[in-house]
Amino acid sequence: MLCIVQNILAMAVAATMHPRAMPVDYTAELSVVRSGLTYAGSMQFDGTGRRWSEHITGLEQTTIVVQPYARTVSFTYVVIPTQPSPTCTCRTQLDTSLSDPWFMFMNGVSNGTSCKGPKTGKTGTLFVVDTSPYVNSPSGTTICQDSQGVPVYTTESQELREFVTFTPGRPDIFNTTALQAFLPSCSSGCSAPP
Repeated sequence: MLCIVQNILAMAVAATMHPRAMPVDYTAELSVVRSGLTYAGSMQFDGTGRRWSEHITGLEQTTIVVQPYARTVSFTYVVIPTQPSPTCTCRTQLDTSLSDPWFMFMNGVSNGTSCKGPKTGKTGTLFVVDTSPYVNSPSGTTICQDSQGVPVYTTESQELREFVTFTPGRPDIFNTTALQAFLPSCSSGCSAPP
């Protein structure tokens, strides 16, 4: 009888495996699948400096998010430089924190299901996230993480982001080139609360 109880407890512990902690600072090359189409991309996440940028080639879309030190507000710039009418928008988001890009994935639970990156073929363990506690969060949120704790891919709603490369550490250079041509005019859409 004791053996049966121990086996049940062991299965319960195995069934509630959570993702390993991941670096909050990194640079990555991405393969993004959105609406059935695949795009190359790159991302720099500087959780220490409270900023991140992402460029999706093919969509020619660059997103840059910055958060002033010790503030709970962030500014999201989206640049689409298509000619003849390039655009830049800025949106203010209150009650945000750019310190940890993985917080939502950390409550993911795995039952031991394996997963594989569609482009790289890297394998890992799939963690499914219950997003119901988060306001306006997409359903279908998962993370595939390899045995070393490196993300293979994430999914949110209908988008899959595969990490073709993943380099831990603060980005050497934070690329804001796409935004330069739109400053200061693009900033007018953002207002900093007191």
